[in-house]
Amino acid sequence: MIIWQNGQDECILNSLESCAMNLWSDVGKYYGLIYCFEFLAIEGRSNKWQDCFDQLGLPLASILNCSRGNGTELAKKCIDETTKLNPPHSFLPWVVINNQPIAQDYANFTYFVCKAYKGIAVPDACNPIR
Repeated sequence: MIIWQNGQDECILNSLESCAMNLWSDVGKYYGLIYCFEFLAIEGRSNKWQDCFDQLGLPLASILNCSRGNGTELAKKCIDETTKLNPPHSFLPWVVINNQPIAQDYANFTYFVCKAYKGIAVPDACNPIR
């Protein structure tokens, strides 16, 4: 059994987020959903999570089926990965790039991602940095 630090709302949202990451290969799609969920939580409106699907035009049925099925197990996999971090995370957000935490400099994560990027086609976000 998992006991969520911030209660039942966190459990529901983590399960939905884990299902989205598992079902959709499009990072932008599930990142947008997670971003929306997190802002609802900040605003104290976690119970309005279905609004995020409407706002983003995302399909709800497959995520709900997953969440009711193995959503908690998928969330547990994320928890397990977090507990394996070395060094262990000490605050949030804990951003890791190529197995190296960027610690309190997370606001500059684009710089670190671009610096680590080895591909040929340079992403637009990296053009002013490189």
